[in-house]
Amino acid sequence: MIESTSALRDLKYENGSINESAMWGLFLFGGYLTPKSKKIDSTFGQWVCELYPPNKEVLAFYRTTIINWLKGLGFEYGKIEQMLEYLFEKKGEAFERDFNEILLKVSSYHTFADEAEKVYQAFVLGMLSVLGERYEIKSERESGFGRYDVVIIDRKVPRAIIMEFKVSEDDLAKDALKALEQIENKKYEADLRDRGIMDIAKAGIALKGKSCSCRVA
Repeated sequence: MIESTSALRDLKYENGSINESAMWGLFLFGGYLTPKSKKIDSTFGQWVCELYPPNKEVLAFYRTTIINWLKGLGFEYGKIEQMLEYLFEKKGEAFERDFNEILLKVSSYHTFADEAEKVYQAFVLGMLSVLGERYEIKSERESGFGRYDVVIIDRKVPRAIIMEFKVSEDDLAKDALKALEQIENKKYEADLRDRGIMDIAKAGIALKGKSCSCRVA
């Protein structure tokens, strides 16, 4: 694991952005991720695989690494759960405030440049991974009339959050509303309702540099 962690420092382009394919390839071929399932994407005709840590030890390594990283930024672990509660309670402004606090600290270390939406999404997934025992985290799955960005399902209570991200070039609040409308229009909640989950928070999140705006329904 130490060799793979060190190697990540070399997986950068000259402009400082991360070579995403090389990064996931390193994890996969190094044995730190393993495919759980695979299928052909109906839209793009490419193989889509679900990748998981191969055992509890590796999963614990990921979580510990992320937790220590967040603590190094002065961000407490319990605050992540609190942010999810804000979304469940439809308190978009409170979520926005805390997430902006994270972005102010993190973006001084990371460049949200090329394919910024994927970078933001990957960052959120990494942050949520520490909550894996309580929450089921899904990403880029087909539901309704499209493919959602992130879904968070509470394992203890029948409730869930759907997140849709948009990178904004102008009006953050307007683009957050567009993201929320996309969730509604594409009916991303279809699979959740099929599972009997009716308590669903829908969060449209627009991001630009060190700032975000959130609209919740």
